[in-house]
Amino acid sequence: QSILPSGGVVGADSRDGLYFARLRIYDFTHAFLLASTWETHIFECRVFRCNHAVSLGNYAMLIRVTNCNFTFEGGFATGTANKYGVELLGAVTEGAQLRGNQIFGYQRALHIADSIYVVFDSNDCSSSVYGVSLVGSANTGLVISNNYFELSGNNAVGVFGANLGSE
Repeated sequence: QSILPSGGVVGADSRDGLYFARLRIYDFTHAFLLASTWETHIFECRVFRCNHAVSLGNYAMLIRVTNCNFTFEGGFATGTANKYGVELLGAVTEGAQLRGNQIFGYQRALHIADSIYVVFDSNDCSSSVYGVSLVGSANTGLVISNNYFELSGNNAVGVFGANLGSE
């Protein structure tokens, strides 16, 4: 792991007001692995050869990722089978704004499991499977706009959505 705040009990402890700016992170399984955070900003960071650039877990709220460059470049030698640029995977991941980023070489540029109020705007993405994948049951308030997707894999999909209930 690269950036991993010290642990706490979910719901009892949180890390508020985290600001990461102009960092260069190389050769990790996760560059940023954040949960139980409030008001976090990741700004102008460069991540290379990491299997996951940004992973937001349970209770990651009001997250801004802006003007970053995430490049897979073959990834780190160990880690998971799936390679995601940005993944929103926890319960109550809310209010994530991803704007003006370059996300290259991952299987999925953005992977959303259970998140609400997500803005994915003005990003430049190159992926081999999905540009954006939506899985899970709660994707309320999702805005995908002004992005560029270049997909290289067979049967690749720009925006893939699993079956969801109607609202």
